[in-house]
Amino acid sequence: MNTRSRATRLAGVLLAALVGAPLAATTPSGAASPTGEAIHPGALDPGPATRLLRVVGRTIIDRDLRVRVPGAHVSMVGRSGADYLVQATDRDYRNWRLLRVTRRGATTRITGGPGHAPELLPADGGAHVVALGYTRKDRAWLRVFDTSDGTLVRRRAFGRTVNLLDFGSRRMVLAEWGTRARQQRTFWWNPFNDKTSKIADKPGYLADISADRFGVHLGDPYLGGCQKVMTLSKPRTRLWRSCEDRALSFSPTGRRMVSTDILSDGPGPRLVQVRKAGGRVLDTYRSVWFGVLAWETDKQLVLQVGDRRTVAMVRCTLQRCERISKLYRTRGRDPWVVMPSWSFAPESLLDR
Repeated sequence: MNTRSRATRLAGVLLAALVGAPLAATTPSGAASPTGEAIHPGALDPGPATRLLRVVGRTIIDRDLRVRVPGAHVSMVGRSGADYLVQATDRDYRNWRLLRVTRRGATTRITGGPGHAPELLPADGGAHVVALGYTRKDRAWLRVFDTSDGTLVRRRAFGRTVNLLDFGSRRMVLAEWGTRARQQRTFWWNPFNDKTSKIADKPGYLADISADRFGVHLGDPYLGGCQKVMTLSKPRTRLWRSCEDRALSFSPTGRRMVSTDILSDGPGPRLVQVRKAGGRVLDTYRSVWFGVLAWETDKQLVLQVGDRRTVAMVRCTLQRCERISKLYRTRGRDPWVVMPSWSFAPESLLDR
C-alpha cells in the first residue's frame, strides 16, 4: 500500500483513516493476546530495496530509475503506460497539480488549481484519475479526468459525507455517512454512464476492488459499534467481524490483511497485526509509531516504523523484519517529519 485534504474529515478522520493514534494493548478478536516484540529500526539488518513504484521526497523511483519532479511536495498517484502520474503542491499547499511525467523527466499538467489538494486515485491502468474535493457548500465533489489530455469525463456532487474508497476498471466504490438510515451506504458509481448501485446498507471504511474486499462499520465505534469485512463480489459473505479491531489494508489477493484498533485515530498507531482473511492473527508488530504501509506481495509488508530514537522503512514477513531505507535519527522530533515522505502507486504491487 501507499501516504495521503479535506476528504479525511469528520467521519472520514474518525472512521476511515488508514493510520491512528497510539493504541492500548488490547486482546484483538481472533487472538489470545498480542505478543509481538517491538520493532527498533536501528537494530535491524539491512535488506534489499523494495521494487514497488514509489515517490521518496520529490523523486520517482522505479527499480533502478530515478526521476526528479518539480514541486515542494510530491506524492505518487500511479502509472500510466510508460509514464507516471504524480501530484505536486507548492510549499504552503495552496496550489496543486496532477502531472504526467515521462521516464526522461518531461512533465505535462493534466489538471490542478488553487486550494487544498484533492484525494486522487487512478483507474484503467492510469488512463483515468478521479479527484475528490469539496464544493463551497461542503458537498463531496468528484471529477474524473482522462490522463492523456486532461479531458473532464464526468463530474458529480454527492452528499457532505461521501468518501472515495477505491477506483477500479470503469467504476469506483464510495461510502456515504449520514444521520438517516437511507444516507448510510456503500455503493458503486460508474462515472462513464453516471449510474450507481448499492453494495451494502452500511457505510464502508475501506475497499480494495482488485482484492475483492471491503470493510463496513456496523455502528459508531465510539459508541461500541463493530465492523465487518466482506467480499465485493458477494457482499453478504462475511469474512471477519470485530468490535475491537478494523482492517487497514488488504494484501494483493485478499488472503491477508493488516489491522489495528477500531478506535485508532491520529498520527500513527503503536500496534498493527497481520491477519488471515478470516481474522486469525498471524503476527503482531509494535513500535512507538507506524506510518505509511504497502504490500509487496501477499507475504511481504513494507512499513514505516519509528521508535524513540530512529525511523526508517522496514520490510516484514512473519516473525522477521529488515530495514530497507536509510536510518534517520529523530533527536526528540516527531518521526514523520524526520525522513522524506514515501508514497506508493496502488496498482504497482508485484503480484497484481
